[in-house]
Amino acid sequence: MHFGAAVRELLSVTCDVDLRHAKPHTVVDALESPPTRRLLGANIEATFGVRVPAGDLARLTTVRDVLQCVRLHRWLRRVERERAAAQLTAGVDASVAAAPTPTTIAARAVDPDQQTFRFTRRRAADAAGALDHRPAARRGPKRP
Repeated sequence: MHFGAAVRELLSVTCDVDLRHAKPHTVVDALESPPTRRLLGANIEATFGVRVPAGDLARLTTVRDVLQCVRLHRWLRRVERERAAAQLTAGVDASVAAAPTPTTIAARAVDPDQQTFRFTRRRAADAAGALDHRPAARRGPKRP
């Protein structure tokens, strides 16, 4: 089952309305009720593993709103997990990067400026001068 179908099925179960074939702009009237919104939040957390704040749940009115909300909170969870993993590995990488390796020692011995990038500009080419050396285009006689 793809993501959209899973969210529609979840809405159908939560609201006691068949929304499996609903279009994104379909308004879900049952979401006006606070108990239904709380139940939807609990079902989203159980199904997708993300917690949606009550303020976000209060703004949901259409099927598309629910889809986007769940997508957003799943994305936030993934970004937070990746950021935590990056911070963890950054601490390990910093201690490893501080220690010189035989390769970096040999590279610095050959050229101490090897880690410096140099950017050079090319001279501006004369646009008319580049075509002057070419012969003029010749065309054959026109056909009658």
